[in-house]
Amino acid sequence: MRKFIICIFMLTLILTASGCSTPLAGTGGISDMRLTVERQVSNEARIEAVLDESIISDGSWVMFEIKAPEDKGDIWLQAKYEGNGVYSADTNQLPDKEYKLLGHYYAGGGFHFSRQYAPN
Repeated sequence: MRKFIICIFMLTLILTASGCSTPLAGTGGISDMRLTVERQVSNEARIEAVLDESIISDGSWVMFEIKAPEDKGDIWLQAKYEGNGVYSADTNQLPDKEYKLLGHYYAGGGFHFSRQYAPN
C-alpha cells in the first residue's frame, strides 16, 4: 500500500511539473504565446498564436480550444504553421457572446503548455 501511495504521489508530481498551465497570454519567457482574434465578415474569425520561434521544431503543433457556456461541448481547431512563430486557424465557430479561448502548444517529448486569450 505504501508503494502505491508513493507511486501516485510521484505520478501527480510529474504530471503537475510537466502539465498544462493556463495563465493569461503575454506572461513573457520562452514558453510565451500571444493569442489574437480578428473578427471578419459573415461570422468568420481568424485566430493566431505567436510563439518564440526558437521553441518550434518539426514535431510542434498548436490546437485552439473554444469553450462557450451555452454549448454542450468544446470546439477544437488544428492551427497551421505559417512561419516566423505564427500558427493560425480560420473559423466560423467562434461565438458572438461570451466564450473562453485557449491555445495549446505541443512539442516532442510530451512538452505542452497553454495560454488563455485575454481580449484587449
